[in-house]
Amino acid sequence: MSRGKASVGAQGALTGRVSLWCVPAARSRVVAVLVRLTPEGGGEAKRARAWSGVMAWTPGKVPVQGAWSTLRLVRHRCRVDAEGEYLMYVAKDGGGPWDASGPALFRRSLGGGVAVSRLPWLSALTDVAAGCAFGGGASRHALSPEEQEVLWGKFGPRGEGWWFVEQQAGWEVAGEQVRAEVEAAGMVVGAKDLVAVRRVDDEEATLVAVVAQGKANTVPRWPPARYGLMDGAGVLPLPGVDWAHLEASGALLTAGADARLRVYRRRKAGDGQAGGATENQGPLAGWRVKQEVDLSGLEVTPRASPIEARRGVKTGPAARGGAGRAGSGRKPTGGQRGGGGRSGDD
Repeated sequence: MSRGKASVGAQGALTGRVSLWCVPAARSRVVAVLVRLTPEGGGEAKRARAWSGVMAWTPGKVPVQGAWSTLRLVRHRCRVDAEGEYLMYVAKDGGGPWDASGPALFRRSLGGGVAVSRLPWLSALTDVAAGCAFGGGASRHALSPEEQEVLWGKFGPRGEGWWFVEQQAGWEVAGEQVRAEVEAAGMVVGAKDLVAVRRVDDEEATLVAVVAQGKANTVPRWPPARYGLMDGAGVLPLPGVDWAHLEASGALLTAGADARLRVYRRRKAGDGQAGGATENQGPLAGWRVKQEVDLSGLEVTPRASPIEARRGVKTGPAARGGAGRAGSGRKPTGGQRGGGGRSGDD
């Protein structure tokens, strides 16, 4: 999670903390940027709701802003399909007690809801599945049952392993040797914590992450991960980095504690300020910044999703083959109490 300040647009002079978490696609360069903006201060700000936002970022290009919603995205449980076109999101709202009347699509007291939308929007193209035993219901933008089956199939069933490895494409559980090197570098590892690695062929650097793990695959703290770069000299922690990923090209992507997205490339002989500012100190001394996107000044600008976000999908055997490493997919199980309502950016 990256932390910065932002104004809350049309609501006046309210300011808030901006936090970021990213989910990369497995077979494309698209990255879903999940934004959380929490108003802070006294007066109206103290009573204002926090907002969730979604962006689609292709590193090197300007992120595309999509939905804003007062739903709370459960960011460690959200997924992106292999091509980076769809978002399976888990969300909760206030919603009142579990037995309150009215729509229960994402009611917090019932465990929230799960739906699939077209990135970077939250208009549910599937009916909302229950996040727990109850809740969920019909979405006003739900496609045909055949199309919904295709969409759920792009993600596969929720696994029983580490959420971080399932969500973050290309990461794997580290062995004992890497775990020992991480501990030696001062990145304290708890008995229940995951140590994960992201390696890229023909690249010297390996990215490591220490991910806090609670009971039932929950996140006991946020941001959930601490990162470091591992090379021949050992592991170098990356302070101020709340999310990181190595692309197949070797580019390093980060979301910093200053609410900035950055793309780093390894510095070559003769590189200077031209073509990107150079990080001259710390663990990134050998890298240069190729792109920096400052999201600390985001304003909440809710608007209806475009028609493109709600169009249908192809069906048939070929369309069902997109689950990739997630495996064959099924709609999440759970009760379907609760009637219709609105998805995130209706």
